[in-house]
Amino acid sequence: MDTTLTPEQCKSLFAGAKAAGELKLLHVGERLDIFPQALPVDNPPPLLNTTVEDATTPVYLFGWQYPRYDFCQSFGGKIGRMDTHFKSKILEPLIKQHPNLKSRGPHFTGDIVGVFYTVYVACNYDAHYRARAQDEEVVADIMALLQETRVPMWHRQG
Repeated sequence: MDTTLTPEQCKSLFAGAKAAGELKLLHVGERLDIFPQALPVDNPPPLLNTTVEDATTPVYLFGWQYPRYDFCQSFGGKIGRMDTHFKSKILEPLIKQHPNLKSRGPHFTGDIVGVFYTVYVACNYDAHYRARAQDEEVVADIMALLQETRVPMWHRQG
């Protein structure tokens, strides 16, 4: 029996998120029925550490996710040295072209098990960071630099 929620059910469930009392931290892949691996831009996750059905909202990053090998192939870096490569080949040229992005991203991280790299412009840490997903100019600039055609999504970390 499929227990995956529809986008409408997700939005309804997320609308009921509340500040966490006692946190029930999720393990990798736990409660995918409530917190799927990816969410579209128009269905942002609740803020981090709020509760939905007695489960604590995990970290979500808004951007583009790449399998590790594909990222290295696309952007010319070497596995294990991608932070340096990301800064010199992606972040510095972007900031040179758009100085206003210096404090707004993009950012880069590997996932908890080392399978994916995510270039992101927003996260669900707090309302301020989550709102960055709505900055269409920043998102468009980063898409152009990455030569990305996919629409960014909210990617669950863990």
